[in-house]
Amino acid sequence: MSPALVMKYLQAAHTVSEHLVLQSDGFMFSPHPVVADTDRDKWAVFRIVEFYRRQPTEYADYFMAAWRFQHRAALERPAASLGQVAAELRISIKYLALIWSTLTDSKSGTRPGSDAGRGEKGGFSLPPALITRSSSATSQMAARQHGKDSGSELLVPADPAERKRYEAAFARFAEVFPNAFYITERARVYLDAEKEQENEGRLLSAGLHSMTGYFRDDQPLYALILDEPAQQELDRLWQDFELVASVPQRMHTSFVWFERTDSAFMRDPEFDAYRPEDKSVTRPEKIRSLAELYLAKIRRARRFSAPFRNTSTRRISHERTRGREARGSPADRSDESGSAGQRSRPTADHDAASR
Repeated sequence: MSPALVMKYLQAAHTVSEHLVLQSDGFMFSPHPVVADTDRDKWAVFRIVEFYRRQPTEYADYFMAAWRFQHRAALERPAASLGQVAAELRISIKYLALIWSTLTDSKSGTRPGSDAGRGEKGGFSLPPALITRSSSATSQMAARQHGKDSGSELLVPADPAERKRYEAAFARFAEVFPNAFYITERARVYLDAEKEQENEGRLLSAGLHSMTGYFRDDQPLYALILDEPAQQELDRLWQDFELVASVPQRMHTSFVWFERTDSAFMRDPEFDAYRPEDKSVTRPEKIRSLAELYLAKIRRARRFSAPFRNTSTRRISHERTRGREARGSPADRSDESGSAGQRSRPTADHDAASR
C-alpha cells in the first residue's frame, strides 16, 4: 500500500469519525458531522422533534374512530373492537379509550359555559366545534387573558357551589383535551407578542432571552397517547440529548455567564470564584456552594426590601379602595343581565394559570 493511499484511508476514517455519536447504550452515526456542540444539538433535537411529529395527535382522527365504533353495527362490523378501529386509523388505542369513556360516561358532565348534546346512552357528547383552534376552551381562555374578544362563554359563576362545579368540569375537559400535546419551539421571552413571533425555529427551547436553555414540554403526549415502549423511547431520546450535547453543564455555565453580565446579580466579590470560563464551575461541589451563596443573597435582599414592599402594598390597596369608592360600589350598579351578586365574571389570570 502506497503512502498516498494510506493517507486517503486515514482521511476517510477521520471524516467518518466526525459523524460518530456516543450514546448512553452504544454509538451510532449522524447524517451530518457532529463535532461542535451546535452539531450535537442539531442531531439530538431533530430526533426528538421527528418523534413528536410521528405521533397521532389529530383530534379529528379520534372523533372519527369513536364515531365508527359507535356505529359499527350500521357499518356492518358489529364485532369490531375499539382496538381494531384504532389500529385501522393508526391512532393510539390508549387515548381513544379515554375519549370514548369520556364521551359516554354520564359523570363526565359538560364543558363549562355550554350545553353539550346528550348521547344515546345517557352520557354527554362534545360538539365538533370544541376541537377547532378558535373555539377550544383553552384557546378562548388564552385569548381572554391577552385582552382579545374570542366570543368565549368561559365565565366563572359567582355562586361558590356553581363555581366549584365549573372548575371541576373545566379541569376534566383540560385533562382529556389539552390545548397542545407537546411544544416543539419557543421564542425568546421579550414580553412583546409581535417581537416574539419573529423568533420562530428555536426547537425545544426554554424561551430564555440570553441563555442556553432547553425544556421538555410533552407531558400530555406522554401520559395520554404514548404506550410504555414509546414512553421509553422518548425518555431515551432526551437522555441521549443531555448526554451527547452536555445540556445540563452548558445550561449551568450559561446561567453563570448571564448572572455575571446581563443581570449583574453575581458581581459581588463572593461570586468571583464562579466564572463561566472556568471548567470547574460545573463540578458538583461548586454547584452546591454557588447555590448556597445565591440563595443567601436572595434571602438578604428579601429582608431588606420587605418593609418597602409592605408600604407599597398598603399604598396601592388604599388607592384602589379610594378609586372604588369614587366610582361607586359594584353592588350599586346594575346591568341588563341581572343583579350584580348573580353575574358571572371572567376567569382571573391566576385561576387560568393554575390550570
